[in-house]
Amino acid sequence: MFRMIGFGVQFAGNELRIISQCHVLLNKIFYNDDAQWVYSEKLKALDIIFRVSGKNWNFDGEEGPVRIKKSRSVDEIEMDFVIPIAIWESYTTPIKAKLVDKIIRYDVTASQQNEFRVYVANAVRECFVLLKDKAKKLKYKMNEEKLDADFDAGIKRFLTEELPDLPQ
Repeated sequence: MFRMIGFGVQFAGNELRIISQCHVLLNKIFYNDDAQWVYSEKLKALDIIFRVSGKNWNFDGEEGPVRIKKSRSVDEIEMDFVIPIAIWESYTTPIKAKLVDKIIRYDVTASQQNEFRVYVANAVRECFVLLKDKAKKLKYKMNEEKLDADFDAGIKRFLTEELPDLPQ
């Protein structure tokens, strides 16, 4: 079975709740066992890893899709999408509270949440196009019409479904 897109996340400092919520919701929509997506006989998944720059690492100061490669061990293609500090800071507000373990907590308003979800949806769209192009270059045969239709439906769900409530 082909799972459309799997999502991972790596934080280089503070874990940001809004990004974790987006990550969980995206996997619920695009990478689950309930869906019976069949797009390719050989290709098993497309993967996007969000690399979130922070105080410990800046991922070379880049933004956007930066690396795409086919897995050596399985028929999957993966790509990194870097979110720089300036981007996530523009969508969050530091919580003025006692620092716990020297970690600054961040919060988002409803408006910031909606704007950030649009940013993430656009990032996923950009990566999706590049991942499909890479699959074509590697000669994977896909039902592209169905893949595109299901992807568009998934993005609409991502923009409208409530983000999951995660522990603080």
